[in-house]
Amino acid sequence: MNRPDPARWRAAALAALWMQVAALLGTAAFALWRSADVSRYFNAAEALLAALVMAWWTTLLGRVLTARPTPATDGVSRALTLTFPWLTSLRGALWGLTLFGILGGATPRRTRSP
Repeated sequence: MNRPDPARWRAAALAALWMQVAALLGTAAFALWRSADVSRYFNAAEALLAALVMAWWTTLLGRVLTARPTPATDGVSRALTLTFPWLTSLRGALWGLTLFGILGGATPRRTRSP
């Protein structure tokens, strides 16, 4: 019976996470490029914050999976420790603004064509 190679699966998992970071950056760029209203800034900011946090987590996970030490003076670890609660709160506030905008009728109404 073939046993899966753990190093191969770790590399595939990290590649998938980096692809997700790239997709979030693409989402932010698309929101700024295609949208014509003020909500594009909220959508782009939320996607950029998500990409930043995902990139930090992926960097730290890559170090843990390859058994590299992460010293207390490591910049990524310190940045994530200091800013993660604030970034999470800000992302929650942006989600709330989006929800209030949708509930308040900020989305364009669709008209049915005959």
